[in-house]
Amino acid sequence: MSVTRGVVLLLAFAALAVVAVHLRAKETRLAGHIQRLSRQRIELRRQSWALQMEIARLRTPQQIRERADRWRLAVRAPGSEEPQTLVRAD
Repeated sequence: MSVTRGVVLLLAFAALAVVAVHLRAKETRLAGHIQRLSRQRIELRRQSWALQMEIARLRTPQQIRERADRWRLAVRAPGSEEPQTLVRAD
């Protein structure tokens, strides 16, 4: 084997090694990104479930009135001109 062939082979192996290191580093970065996205997906699902539960709690008129009272909202009955504040009878 000539010196030129040896140098070419050495450069080819070095290039392959650099490419392999680059690909492994990229794989590691992508795996970390996938993990972050997975955690974010889980958190968004949890928030979605919590919001769905809140929607379910607000479905009945009584619960809507209680929430309006708690937030001290001025609520108008359908067809009335002036806002009315709901008063709870305890």
